[in-house]
Amino acid sequence: MDDHPRSKVVQANACGALFSLLGSESNIDELLELDTVNRVLFAMDRYPKVSDIQEYSCGVIKALAYNQRNENHLMNLDVASRVIAAMRNHPKNEDVHIQACGALVNLSFGFENREIL
Repeated sequence: MDDHPRSKVVQANACGALFSLLGSESNIDELLELDTVNRVLFAMDRYPKVSDIQEYSCGVIKALAYNQRNENHLMNLDVASRVIAAMRNHPKNEDVHIQACGALVNLSFGFENREIL
């Protein structure tokens, strides 16, 4: 992702690969340490109209936000606004909305985050 920031195809495939790696708790912790969130946010911000990038990125956020510690970290990075932007930019894309809604649900588990959202 870092070496090809201008390639939609690379960014989409990388976001998809990250999404597929998030099935286990150990991968989640490892990916957080590798600054995955900022890479995914970069892709979301750079390519807001590319549905695959938005879908996979929302899926990554959904998986990372599954526990309270990560949820608060993600909220501090303003991921909720990016998730909502993905939904607005792809109003008819069911796959984006499924992942985005899941991300918002996981982000809202913490009481203070519910008030923000």
